[in-house]
Amino acid sequence: MNTASAAASGHPNIAFIKRWGNRDQALRLPRNPSLSMNLAGLETRTTVTFDEALAEDMFQFS
Repeated sequence: MNTASAAASGHPNIAFIKRWGNRDQALRLPRNPSLSMNLAGLETRTTVTFDEALAEDMFQFS
């Protein structure tokens, strides 16, 4: 039986101020700086495992 797994984790990011357009299109400089905060105390972890013994692979994330 051959299996392969992959895992990823992430922390929520709250954007207080988002960049709205560019002030310089050629240099892609933002019109407004963005300000955000990561919530390190909260975490989402997702693991997916593929198994050759199964007829098909299915991954659903919601």
